[in-house]
Amino acid sequence: MQKLGHQIERFYKEQQTAVQTVAQMEKDHEWIAEERENFGRSGTPYDFKGQNIAECKSSLRNLTDRFQGMKKKINPKVMNMIDSVEKKEVSLKNMMKTVIRDKRKIEETISSLDEYKKKALQETWEKVNGDFGQIFAELLPGSFAKLDPPEGKTINDGLEVKVCLGKVWKQSLTELSGGQR
Repeated sequence: MQKLGHQIERFYKEQQTAVQTVAQMEKDHEWIAEERENFGRSGTPYDFKGQNIAECKSSLRNLTDRFQGMKKKINPKVMNMIDSVEKKEVSLKNMMKTVIRDKRKIEETISSLDEYKKKALQETWEKVNGDFGQIFAELLPGSFAKLDPPEGKTINDGLEVKVCLGKVWKQSLTELSGGQR
């Protein structure tokens, strides 16, 4: 009777441990709750009637030992790290597309502003150049002056003063005498 009492007590403790283990496994693995209805049903991967429990426990111990041995060499958290890196990659690719699109818009804006600048510079040069020649002719009768871009360049590269005294064109003001300057 005493032996049977001890056995009953041991079985009760084992039952409590099994209940706690099942609860912990359900907590750790979400799929258990989803697949519970298939447990023990024939024709499913969870048909346990044909299984040798002692053999399964031995296999579990071997696999657990191998896992623990590999755990020292392999980082099991890598899968989480891979997921986060892949999400960052997708995010960076989207940001890159946005940057490229914005760069194209900025380049188009710069190009249109350059065209506007060239047009405004051309109009201003034409207006000032005409007035400059007349003012110079009034100050130094019989002469003429103009603003021209350097040889082989455009007005965007700068302008030089060219003076005509009589019929001779001087390339710059430095060629003029002190009084003419």
